[in-house]
Amino acid sequence: MKLVVKITILLTLFTFSTLIISMYILLHKAHKHFQMLDSSQNDALLAHFDMALRETASWTLLILFVVISIASFLLARMIIKPMHILQAFALKLVKGERYVSLPSMPNDAIGQLGCSLQTLDKTLAQYEQSRNEMTQNLAHEIRNPLATLKSQLSAFEDGLWEVTPARLSNCTAELDRLIGLVAELDQLNVINDPKFTIERKNQFIAPIIEKTAMLYAPICLSKKMELAIDVAPHLKGFVDEKRLTQILQNIFENAIHAVESDGRIQCYAKENGQSLCIIIADTGGGSPTPEKLFTRYVSSTSSSNKGLGLTITKALVEAHQGTIMMKNNDIGGMTCQIDLPRHSS
Repeated sequence: MKLVVKITILLTLFTFSTLIISMYILLHKAHKHFQMLDSSQNDALLAHFDMALRETASWTLLILFVVISIASFLLARMIIKPMHILQAFALKLVKGERYVSLPSMPNDAIGQLGCSLQTLDKTLAQYEQSRNEMTQNLAHEIRNPLATLKSQLSAFEDGLWEVTPARLSNCTAELDRLIGLVAELDQLNVINDPKFTIERKNQFIAPIIEKTAMLYAPICLSKKMELAIDVAPHLKGFVDEKRLTQILQNIFENAIHAVESDGRIQCYAKENGQSLCIIIADTGGGSPTPEKLFTRYVSSTSSSNKGLGLTITKALVEAHQGTIMMKNNDIGGMTCQIDLPRHSS
């Protein structure tokens, strides 16, 4: 209400000052021109004319002041009302209300601000829903290894189990799982930070893919798995080598975990217009819902471990201004297709 009063006073003073100046000029000029007449015999007439002119001006100014004051107040109310609506809307958002209805707004800057607030409302609601789901999934993921550790340690403490290297190895594996989960969360927070950047440059892709694949050669040999790489040496991409390696590692690890003994993983790359297309296919059985694999804590298969690996992978691909998708293939497994820019845009 104070803002309405201030705007009303300012509008009134500005308009009324303009009228006073205009009226003063009118009176001064009228009086000057009347004096130019031969009025030596009509001093009384001149005095009466001046009085009538001043009274007319006074009443005119008084009426105009009232009209201007009322008009200014109504105009101020008209200007401030949408702002009060937006203020109430913002306060509801601050209090935690979501999907708040907003009355129709004028098609101006204030109306655009209202649309932005509505978009913010929907974004906050989606973010909070995602956060709640992540918290529940995270609690579930942490609870499982902790429960396993507690049961095994209790069995050692009560003398039900004899401490053996194999059983201690199981405890260590559960601890490693917890450490990996915390590391993934930390990594995801770094990637989602608005200040996160990658250092891309045009470089050959084959050495990066081959170097990454060699990391998993021992695992493939132990599982009697075939890992085939077919990437032309001339192919280039506008990529960050460190982050591309991280992307490939997540995809290879996901494929290796899904593929059974005597399975196959193949990786090849090709040019697709202005994009570099990297394809990794496996024979790991596929997934009933490949479109949901990049959702946090959704597994690639019904038996695979759940985590944040593919979520992190998608975020890194998008940081390259690329795209990634997973789909079931004709060889009984999953195919991951990554499209990255070939040149700087």
